[in-house]
Amino acid sequence: MQVVMRGMPSSRFAQRAAAEPSLAHLQATYATRSTSAAVALAIFVGCGARVIPALLAIPVQRDLNWPESYVAGPVALAVAVSALGSPLAAWGLLHVGARSLLFVSLLALSASLALSSFATSAWHLLLFWGIGVGLSGSLSAFVLAAMIGLRQHVRHCGTSFGLFTSIQCLGSAAGLLLASWATEVFGWHVVVNAGAAITLAAAFVVVLMIRPGRGRMWRESSTFDRPSYVGVTPRKGVIGRIAAIFFICGASTTGLIDSRLAMLCMGTGLN
Repeated sequence: MQVVMRGMPSSRFAQRAAAEPSLAHLQATYATRSTSAAVALAIFVGCGARVIPALLAIPVQRDLNWPESYVAGPVALAVAVSALGSPLAAWGLLHVGARSLLFVSLLALSASLALSSFATSAWHLLLFWGIGVGLSGSLSAFVLAAMIGLRQHVRHCGTSFGLFTSIQCLGSAAGLLLASWATEVFGWHVVVNAGAAITLAAAFVVVLMIRPGRGRMWRESSTFDRPSYVGVTPRKGVIGRIAAIFFICGASTTGLIDSRLAMLCMGTGLN
């Protein structure tokens, strides 16, 4: 009996061994939730700031006495740059991580908005609104929802994807309402500088909330608790049809409604 008791661990060591897995689980859960909250904040602030150029196109045109093409061109270029840069943003999330990539994206957006208040020629808006805002938009809500929502929340991937994408609409609506009101009261220079300041503050908050190197674990962690589809291939032409549907939706929603309709409303005095 004594031999058996000597071979058994003490109650203190047993409790510590039982507590270690739960502590690790709590730390992983906290890191996941903190990362998700930071990404949600980045989506909300980023989407709210990216609607500012389309909203301020007409006030800028009237203030600087420019042709409409000088302000409509950068807005269209930003949409194209965002679309072309999205695959590169997805690659960066896997190999660089969300912490650095989100910080650079928000920092570029903040700098582009702030520098656009000093624009004196058409190529300034092409650079700041077209390239700067467009590159920050390549890290869109859909890319973040696919790479983070589907990989970090494996058991509730559909819910997390829907929440991340819905935050995009909320951020855009908030940006349109606040920016349109502030433009009437303070002018477009104050609006772009305020948007730049809020975006810059959000960039530093994201850095504090996400642990370094957190994003590099998604590729490994995404293989757990997922159904296996080995040997299942999509039908021929399915990817092309899906791409065509998204192209039509993007042209009608982002190209005509989100961008062009806001400019037309501001031009007719409907805010």
